Amino acid sequence: KPQNSTHTHTHTHTHTHTGKLLPSIKQIGTICFAFYFIIFPNFTFADNITASSTCTNGVLGTYTGPADIEANFDPNTINTTWYSNGTQLTGNNIPATCTYDNALTPPTPAPRAGYVFGGWTLRDACSLASLDATVFGTNNTSTDIMGGLPEGVRWTATMPYGELYGDSVCTPTNNGTEIGSVGTPVDIYSIGNYSEGYCWCRVTRYTPNGSEQCSYSDSNWVLVKYETSNCSYDCTWTCAYNVGNAMSVCTPEYESMGFCTPASWSEQNTVKINIRRALFGQTQ
Repeated sequence: KPQNSTHTHTHTHTHTHTGKLLPSIKQIGTICFAFYFIIFPNFTFADNITASSTCTNGVLGTYTGPADIEANFDPNTINTTWYSNGTQLTGNNIPATCTYDNALTPPTPAPRAGYVFGGWTLRDACSLASLDATVFGTNNTSTDIMGGLPEGVRWTATMPYGELYGDSVCTPTNNGTEIGSVGTPVDIYSIGNYSEGYCWCRVTRYTPNGSEQCSYSDSNWVLVKYETSNCSYDCTWTCAYNVGNAMSVCTPEYESMGFCTPASWSEQNTVKINIRRALFGQTQ
């Protein structure tokens, strides 16, 4: 019996001693839980907060305490339009958009006789100076052919790169300005006065393809022609014709009928180009 008693005492002592050195499972859990909050504060990150969100647990992920909010940004998509020699490029290989801060692969334009492609440059949509004056129009109209044009517009010209709108006036003098040059019209005839006189044109608005309309209050007045009669009436058509008319082509049939000579029609085309350059504010 003493041996058994001693054995029981030893067992009890060992059990009690072990319990003091090693924490129980409940104690371990409590210690870890407290350690977590010491090392990792209770911060919550919000997600998908909109302008109509409320300050609730469903939005911020917490009932009380701090919440860290981080802005979420998506890159903008930018529409792109590409032009070569005044004509818009189209096709599957022409990128219509690009994503901000991402790579952009520009297209390669078709070769142009007499020129070497030197790369792309950003085009100011409202700059008349960036327009290609050597490109001819596809349509034109004026108040003497069709009424109902917007206020401040007496003629329009449809170009490959957009729509041009303009004004026209007639004066009894050229004020020292040569035909096809920029000048200042003085003593302007009132509308409805059909006297002969000098016809002046200017661009007042421009709507690039796929863009907003641009307006001009100080664009160039260009002396275009001396009208021998009905200047105020015919001048609008003269402006529209010289800006938005197609390239004049002297066909063999026309030439045989005495309507033209290749040299005379080539000269007409040069005059139109020079007038457009002056209207656009370009150096000739």
